[in-house]
Amino acid sequence: MLLFLAHELRAWLLHYSPFVLYGLIDKNYYEHHLLFVEAIYLLLKDVVRMCDTRQSSLLLNKYCYLFSTLYGKHHMSANVHSMLHLPEVVRDLGPLFANSCFPYETANGDILKLFHGSQGVEKQVVKRVRDTQMLSDTARLTLVPDSHELDWYLRMHSKQRHNMKGKVLVTDKIFLIGNPCRDSDLQPLELDLLRQSGITLSAYNCYPHLYLLNTCRTVTTCSASKAKKRIDYCIMYERDDGVHYGLLQKLVMLSLRCFAVLIPLLESTENLCSNWISMNNFHNHYRLCHPPRVEDTILIDTSRIIDKCIYIDAQNELNLVFVSMFPNSKANIITTNNEVTNLVNNPLSNA
Repeated sequence: MLLFLAHELRAWLLHYSPFVLYGLIDKNYYEHHLLFVEAIYLLLKDVVRMCDTRQSSLLLNKYCYLFSTLYGKHHMSANVHSMLHLPEVVRDLGPLFANSCFPYETANGDILKLFHGSQGVEKQVVKRVRDTQMLSDTARLTLVPDSHELDWYLRMHSKQRHNMKGKVLVTDKIFLIGNPCRDSDLQPLELDLLRQSGITLSAYNCYPHLYLLNTCRTVTTCSASKAKKRIDYCIMYERDDGVHYGLLQKLVMLSLRCFAVLIPLLESTENLCSNWISMNNFHNHYRLCHPPRVEDTILIDTSRIIDKCIYIDAQNELNLVFVSMFPNSKANIITTNNEVTNLVNNPLSNA
């Protein structure tokens, strides 16, 4: 774990450790770990309510109470005790992610890009900061409002640039990006779904990516080439009977409407643990589901897509799949198939 970066440790704690450690360590230690996972998740939400801080405080108190019994009093350091104050800090200062050290880590990375070589580092940094400030002033004075040149400058100057080529606005919160996939012809099952929904088939385009404006996350379809290496095609969507989860197969644009072809993930009745104090809230951000079946493929309107989720395939080990939700709109990770495989095979290799 010493080689992990801060955001990698966060991903391990919230998303991967409940899956990787499941069945690997003793049940008492596993359920004890889930107390900490859920307590931190509650304090990372976009909107942390008073009931969340109370529940988190309850979980952390039980976690610290059991710590010496499981690990010994000699491991009860000040760091363990300091966790008890986290709910109080959140009540005073807001969610944990709003008071993190990530901005400083990012700033250090930006500063490193301002100089090359080891000679006159201070002068290089000052010169490039001055050039950047002058560039902004020059652009403001010379570029014409609403011009292509200004639009290009703003996109190049922004830290969060997206490929606008082929952008298709679907709703005020969702748009499609990337070139239409010409090699993603609809399968017979998918064509039948469209016909059964009363949709007249004419010319259609299949897009590889969907961008969610409210969470600033990109979802890639399974049929896209990047999905073969990245696991970023699991989504949360809503239907009349509530919130569900599925694997996005294709994004089909027909005239002015866009549809998502997906394989739903049916939730399992199995629980990760029997400890009521942990499972009482742990179900809020983690789901155990049955393996996806192609014959269950459905069609939904893309406006019903809520967010992207973390998907972990454990069919070979447990005949289950794990789905984990992001705690807030600021968190985002891209997982590769190789990373998940390494975690499954060597969960403690970086310890």
